[in-house]
Amino acid sequence: MFCLWCGSPLAPSHTINRHNKKYFYYRCTGSKNIGKKCKNSHFSTLKLEAEVSRIILSLSEEKQFSLIENKLLKHNEAININIHEQEKTLLHLETTLTLLKLKKDKYLDGLLSSEFIKQEKELIHNKIQELERDEKSLKSAILKQQLLINETKETLINITEIKKLLISYKSNHPFPDIRHHKTTLAEIIESVHCSKNSLEIKFLSLPWKEVFNMDI
Repeated sequence: MFCLWCGSPLAPSHTINRHNKKYFYYRCTGSKNIGKKCKNSHFSTLKLEAEVSRIILSLSEEKQFSLIENKLLKHNEAININIHEQEKTLLHLETTLTLLKLKKDKYLDGLLSSEFIKQEKELIHNKIQELERDEKSLKSAILKQQLLINETKETLINITEIKKLLISYKSNHPFPDIRHHKTTLAEIIESVHCSKNSLEIKFLSLPWKEVFNMDI
């Protein structure tokens, strides 16, 4: 949990009110800075955690999730276009390597089947060595391109898995205890940045943050 205004972590704390009851809240650790005092001093634990829970529950509804799903589809579409271009580059490298090998084989066959003077043989040997260097360089480039494609594929987002997490949260809500609730939230949310009127949530499965209006 972080403060949206100054970026400082929120620390759980409590106080005792005039009715001798404990009041639990999150305190912005930046509110203690002398040089730059944060205007978000504290947030009610009950209200803040309830708001996070409400947002997760709302996203389990098809209508609300569709707003994020459209972003996910566009994200995956852009990634797939990138993968397609990377695969075209890989195919070009592999084709070039195949042609290079054929060219090298012809030189080798020529040495076996023909008689050349010493100077001609040296020229052919030099050419073969040059082709072997190019072959080694191409193989290295192909390996790097294959790794790049695999890394790019890993940035694709599994929309179905995200839906399953949200539906699972809804089906288990309300949770039997706070620990179980927070453990489940930790499987969905990476961080929460909050102010008095908005929440900025970084979901584990999304490469961006989602902003939600609220009033706490």
